[in-house]
Amino acid sequence: MVPAVQTVSCAAALAMPASAAALPAGIWTAFAVVNKVHSVWRWYRWSGIYSNPDNFSQLATGHALNFTVGDYLGVRIAAHCVLISSKIIECTDQQVSLSKAYRKWKEALTGTYSAPMTCDWKKKMGWVSPSSTQKWSLRFYRVIWHVCYIARRTLKLITYIFKLSMKTMDAIEAFSLSPSTRNEAVNEVFLNSIKCLNSLEQNQHELLAKLQKNKQVIEKILKGVGTVYNADQLIDYVSGTMEKLRSVNHTTQGLFKRANGAIYELFLDSMHGLAALSGTIEYMPNFLIPKDEEADDTLYGMEKSKERYPPIHWVTRVDCSQSVPKEKTKRYDFWEKEALPFQTSRYLKKITQYSLFAR
Repeated sequence: MVPAVQTVSCAAALAMPASAAALPAGIWTAFAVVNKVHSVWRWYRWSGIYSNPDNFSQLATGHALNFTVGDYLGVRIAAHCVLISSKIIECTDQQVSLSKAYRKWKEALTGTYSAPMTCDWKKKMGWVSPSSTQKWSLRFYRVIWHVCYIARRTLKLITYIFKLSMKTMDAIEAFSLSPSTRNEAVNEVFLNSIKCLNSLEQNQHELLAKLQKNKQVIEKILKGVGTVYNADQLIDYVSGTMEKLRSVNHTTQGLFKRANGAIYELFLDSMHGLAALSGTIEYMPNFLIPKDEEADDTLYGMEKSKERYPPIHWVTRVDCSQSVPKEKTKRYDFWEKEALPFQTSRYLKKITQYSLFAR
């Protein structure tokens, strides 16, 4: 059946006239640009997933599953369904974020919420009074803030629109059966499963409310199928299953969290050991230094420093000469009453030095 449909569709495509199949060069260029941007977005999304330490154990388990039983049809179908569900959830969440960003952009455009402004009280400038100067300065700063706020909200709105378009293309691509999509579905099956379970747990009350609202439709469907169960039994079964899935989700997330912590600590210990063997440990950044869990939180009655090395005065010998920072000299106004004797004596001293040098 499927080869026959493919043959008919290919024949219909070949039978189309060249004028109907041809598109202007500008449209093809736009398609090419969009596809190129989506390919870059795909790499960006993968880098964010694989660089997150909280996803190490899920990805490792998914790759191991793909290596062992990834060729089985049942595994691929289940993983592909989970992938499609996770992509749809991402599109829905992004659409909600876009709706909130649009509402804030609209509020910024209409000036619904204005930020409180403060302006310094300046001295009289010519014939303009200080109150007028302060009022016009306040209006100027408020206009500048409003323009910047609109620009920032516009940029965020454009960013959310771009993300929604890219995630929509990801969802469309998830329905394809390309080898890369199949491998991605199996490799990220545990990560996508946790995402789907979290979304289901957050929206379980809404799901049960929708089932109760459409009870008559469910009852008709069950009668048409010919099953012995009614709508109330189905809703009770879904409610019980949701509670079980909730406990399973929390347990699974706890196990993966412990595994991610162990993998990350093992990675830090390995990097620290290699740096110690190669003699480059002092050049390692602070985020690659493993944490000492057995160390006491207090040291000599003080809180343990977060820095990697102790302060310099802890490791400096007492008999060594230490450079004491010079105190900053206070600058006086010449016409201040308390500074006038100091300024007068300083200038008298300079006059005396110049007279001695002239002799």
